[in-house]
Amino acid sequence: MRLESTYLDSFDPISMEEALSGTTIRHVQLARGRFLGKLLSIQTGQYRLNYGKYNLPLHAEGAMLDDLITVGFILDGVGDYNVNGRITEKPAPVVLRESAELDFFMAPRTEWMALQVKRSALEGLGVSPENHSDSLVNIPGSVAMEARESMRRAVAELRAISVGGNAILSPGTYSERILS
Repeated sequence: MRLESTYLDSFDPISMEEALSGTTIRHVQLARGRFLGKLLSIQTGQYRLNYGKYNLPLHAEGAMLDDLITVGFILDGVGDYNVNGRITEKPAPVVLRESAELDFFMAPRTEWMALQVKRSALEGLGVSPENHSDSLVNIPGSVAMEARESMRRAVAELRAISVGGNAILSPGTYSERILS
């Protein structure tokens, strides 16, 4: 398992791209002011998890990875979002196939999470990506809010582990903390 945590105290699009598990997503700051951001990237086996939180609005665009499906979730922010030409409110999930294009206008104080997984792993769970187009997924508000809170707890635990001193990070440590 590889875990990287990045804190930004100014807008640095090159560091942002590098921190997001090898993506080619380009970022543009859309408002004046001092940019602050947090990025978290975890890679284990055939799974990748990326998390980001930014104080200012951004535009992110580029291609998703060639070999992974992206299941993203807009957790929070102030205002509406535009994902691939569709206006949405938070919390909102989005599914993007391998190599799909992302065109994401983020509101101020955006907080997001994206799980990237191999097609075979989804198919092993009985989910066929061929049955779904690249799109925003409509889910009931109460379910979305519950999912958002679960993801926030998971990210908080990952952050705690990532700064936990000299302890060696292991999947077992993360699992124990999340499940306790």
